[in-house]
Amino acid sequence: MALRGLSSLLARAAGRRRGAHGAASSSGSGAGTPGGWPDGAALALLLGAGGAVPFVGLTPGGSAALRDLVPPGAPGGSVVAWATSRERRVPLQVAYGASILSFLGAVHWGLAMAGGVRHGALRFAWSVVPSLAAWPCAVLPPCVGLQVSAGGLLAAAAVDLALFRTCSSLPAWYIWGARVPLTAVAVGSLGASLAAEGEGGGAKKGAGPE
Repeated sequence: MALRGLSSLLARAAGRRRGAHGAASSSGSGAGTPGGWPDGAALALLLGAGGAVPFVGLTPGGSAALRDLVPPGAPGGSVVAWATSRERRVPLQVAYGASILSFLGAVHWGLAMAGGVRHGALRFAWSVVPSLAAWPCAVLPPCVGLQVSAGGLLAAAAVDLALFRTCSSLPAWYIWGARVPLTAVAVGSLGASLAAEGEGGGAKKGAGPE
């Protein structure tokens, strides 16, 4: 159910923006080739959707669905049970969020290296900031790591949107077909885990010492 919902979200977002920004591309708005998406854009969106699966799969609801889909006796069931256990689920989700955050910064490093974009020096500088923010996430307490990962993803998306609107160096299919919907999925998944951690911590406090 979660994967079908993710696919529908990506399809609706891409469908709404594709026609509008196909025309805008001819005026230099950053959409790929005039009248359509560039070669490889569909594959990039598919890979992006696949990259959202660990975020969703490591939420409390996603983990339960995975355990039902791949029970311990099935092939790969022991790996799923290990990854979705309460003590490993959140650290894995935080670590994955940190790796994605680093990847998003690397996009700007690549653009600056390719040349032909405005503010190349600033792009090089910004490209390493997400990695520095992601670096300590693995050793932070779970709730803090979830907040830092989510905040970093939101900040990176805000920078990308600002650059898209001012410099037109990021293609529209990337912004509206990938960055916006996938950031929403990632941050929503981290938020779901954060809410569950908060409820779990409250329950432990309410139980008192045994």
